[in-house]
Amino acid sequence: MNGQRNNWRGFERGEWGEERGAGSKGRRARTRNNIFSASLREFSMRFGETLGKGVNKTNVLIPEFILANIHIMFRKIIPAVLVLLLLIGVYAFTITKPNTTSTATSNTTSNTTSAETSNTTYFLVRHAEKACEDCRSCGLAEDGKIRADALAQLLASKNIDRIYASECLRTQKTAQPLADKLHQSVNVYKTGDLKGFISRLKKTSDKNILVVGHSDQIPMIIHSISHKRVSISNSDFDNLFIIRKSSTGKVKTVLESTTYGANSQ
Repeated sequence: MNGQRNNWRGFERGEWGEERGAGSKGRRARTRNNIFSASLREFSMRFGETLGKGVNKTNVLIPEFILANIHIMFRKIIPAVLVLLLLIGVYAFTITKPNTTSTATSNTTSNTTSAETSNTTYFLVRHAEKACEDCRSCGLAEDGKIRADALAQLLASKNIDRIYASECLRTQKTAQPLADKLHQSVNVYKTGDLKGFISRLKKTSDKNILVVGHSDQIPMIIHSISHKRVSISNSDFDNLFIIRKSSTGKVKTVLESTTYGANSQ
């Protein structure tokens, strides 16, 4: 009877309603926290006992305060360490990520430069003044020897890589002074296989080439490489033709006509 009276008094003061209302939420929250704390303490104690047993096999003493507070490590320290490792990993991935844009730009620039430097220059002349008509045994006249020296003087600084002359002695004698200056040999081509020789010339790249030929064949070589037409009369020995070929995706040729040595007319 007294208990009922006390409850009734509490109801009158509002204590009973408060306990059943807002107080019930607090009790449920405290219950969940107690269950979590008890579970965590039990796990920590078991982990500590296991760790202690494993370590004690090697006669290593574990401080009691570590075993007693190991649950704090799982609740605070270990999550913080995991977050720190995650941030370090993200930073490392960011600074080591390859820059594909820069690589592609570099490759494009390198390819363009390589194409622009693919240049070939051909220097073409008729042989100098001949001493006679025989191809095999007849060399140069005195004027022709002077002209051959003038050609060597002119082209000595042109970085000539290869020197070609026909099988006729007068063409080889015209090219020989330059070959001597550059310490090179004269490469002989056959006039009967002019088409094959022209094909080899057109396939040559990044070279400076001298070709010494004849009044009927030099114009054919020029036309095949530059698609330009020239003519050489029987009395012309001072003509010098220069073809500059550049390959920048599309082959471009420029023909220049000049003279060297004494005027032959």
